[in-house]
Amino acid sequence: MEQHQIVKHVVDGAAVGVTAGVWATVLPSVASGLTVVWMIIRIYETKTVQDFVGRFRRASMPTDAD
Repeated sequence: MEQHQIVKHVVDGAAVGVTAGVWATVLPSVASGLTVVWMIIRIYETKTVQDFVGRFRRASMPTDAD
């Protein structure tokens, strides 16, 4: 099977899944959940959060002051 045929089948399968989700009215819930996950990732990547996480990691690391 050629590469473009495989891609075509994957996209067709995704389209069927989306259609089934719309009919089952779960797609809005899934989209909302993915949106929340995406926003959490984006917030975690901000400089403010990364600075906070860095300070927390440095504070919890044991020191070699023996």
